[in-house]
Amino acid sequence: MTRLKYLASAAAISVLSFNTAAAAPVDQQGAEKLKKDLLSSQYVAPSVKDSVTVQPDGSRYKITYDFERFFKKLTLPNLTLDEVQPFISFATPRDDGRWLIEADNKLSFKGKFSPPGKPATDFTANVDSSSANALFDPALHYIRNGTFKLQDLGVNLAEADKRTAFKIAGINYGIDVNDTADGSAQALKTTGSMSDMVAEVTQPGQASFTMKAQSAEFSSLFDGIKLRVINEISSAISAKSEKPAEMQQEIKEELPKAFPLLQSYKQDFTLKNVSFSTADQSLGEVSALSYGASLDGAPEAMRIGFSIRSDGASVDSAILPPAYAGFVPQSLNVEVAMPNLNFDAFWQEFKKQDWKQKGDQASAAGDREFRAMLPDGRLLVEFPNVSAVSDSYDFQISGTFSGRFLNEKAEDVVVKATILARDIDKTIAAVQAAAQQDPRANNVSMGLMMAKGFAKTDPDGRSRWEVVAQPDGSVSVNGQQLKGPDTPAKQN
Repeated sequence: MTRLKYLASAAAISVLSFNTAAAAPVDQQGAEKLKKDLLSSQYVAPSVKDSVTVQPDGSRYKITYDFERFFKKLTLPNLTLDEVQPFISFATPRDDGRWLIEADNKLSFKGKFSPPGKPATDFTANVDSSSANALFDPALHYIRNGTFKLQDLGVNLAEADKRTAFKIAGINYGIDVNDTADGSAQALKTTGSMSDMVAEVTQPGQASFTMKAQSAEFSSLFDGIKLRVINEISSAISAKSEKPAEMQQEIKEELPKAFPLLQSYKQDFTLKNVSFSTADQSLGEVSALSYGASLDGAPEAMRIGFSIRSDGASVDSAILPPAYAGFVPQSLNVEVAMPNLNFDAFWQEFKKQDWKQKGDQASAAGDREFRAMLPDGRLLVEFPNVSAVSDSYDFQISGTFSGRFLNEKAEDVVVKATILARDIDKTIAAVQAAAQQDPRANNVSMGLMMAKGFAKTDPDGRSRWEVVAQPDGSVSVNGQQLKGPDTPAKQN
C-alpha cells in the first residue's frame, strides 16, 4: 500500500494551505494555532508532519512546504533527490471567512530514479516562475476561483545514452466554482492555455525526434458535482491512509454517499500548429489536433462520449511516395459513445463487494459490477460520426456495435453501419493511379469497384452502404446477403 500512502500524502500537502479556520489576528500565536490546526487535521498523513512551517508575514501567513523533507519521509528506495526547492504560499484571512491564497515561486527538482533491473534515469525539472492567486472557501473545502501561471517550464530525462527534453514557454490555468440553486452541488469550470511546447528525443545511432506545438487550449465543466461531500469523504478516507484495511472499508462505506458524483462532464483539448521532424528533415504537420470527452444523463442511463479530430495534416514527400500524397486526410473525425450505462446499479453492486476477497473472487466481483451497468447485459457502442476527407476521398461512417461480454469473450455481437462516400469514381481513379507505382494498390481498386456494385445512391449523389453483421456470422449490404452464417443461428 506504499502507493496509496504516497497519494494520500501528496494530496494532503497540496491542500494544507487551504485548511484554515475563520479570520483571526495575524501574529505568532495565530501562526502556531494555524500550524497546529493544519498538522492535527484528520487527513494529514504522518509523512507530511514537519514538512510545513507557518509564520506571520505582515497581514498574512507565510506557509513553507519543504518538499525535500516531505519526500524523505516517504522513504522511496528507488528515488534520490539532490536538489529540491521549497514552495512558499501566503494565506490572507478575509472577513467572510474565506482565504486569499497567493504564491510566486521558482521551482527546481533534481534527482535520480533507479528502478530495479533497469538503467537509472537522471532528471531535472525547472519552472522559472510559478504564480497563483486564488480564493479558497473553507466551507466548500475547495477554491472558489483562481488563476495559476507557469513560465518557462523544462523537464530533462537522461537514461543511459538516451536524452528526452520537454519545454513549455507558458501555462495559464483558471478555476471558477458556482453553487447550484439549492447549494447542494456546484458547477466547476476550468480553462487554460499553453504556448510554445517542444518535446525532443535524442539517442546515439538514431535520428533525433522533435515534436513542436505553437499553442494549446483546454477547458472542462463539471456540472452538479458535490465538491463539499467529495472533499469531506476524501478527508475521512485519508485519515485511514496508514491502515489499508480500514481505508478500504472507509471507501466502501463513504463513497456511495456522494452518488451521483455529478450530473454532467465535458472536456476539450486542442493543440494548434503541430509539427514533427528529425534533425535532418520535416516529417509532417497538423494545423489542429483535438480531443473531447463528455458524460451526461440520469444515473441509471448515463452516456459517455469521446472524440478525436485532426485538421490540415500533411506528410513530407521524403517519407511518403508522391502517389499517396492525395490520401493524407485533410480532416479526420472520430466520435465514439457508450449510452445507457446504469451507474446506479453499479453502485448497488459495489456496496455488496467484500474487499477482503482476492484472485478469482475479486475478479468475479468486478465482473458483476461491470455487467450491472449494462442494460440486459449488453454493451452498446455508438459511432455517431467517423469521417475522413482528402483530395482523393470523402467518407463518413456511422453505426453501432453491441454484444454480451462473458468470460472475457464477446458473444451475440451485432454490428450495424452506414457508409457514405462522395464521388466514389474519383476515389477509384486515384487508387488506380497509385497502382501504377505500387501494384499492391490494385487489390484496393478491385475491392472498391466491387463495393460500388452494392451501393445505393442518395439524393445528394453520395454512395450508400447499409451493412449489418449478425451473431451467426452472416453479413448483408443494402439488404443483400454478402456472406452466409458460420453456424446455425443461436436461438434466444
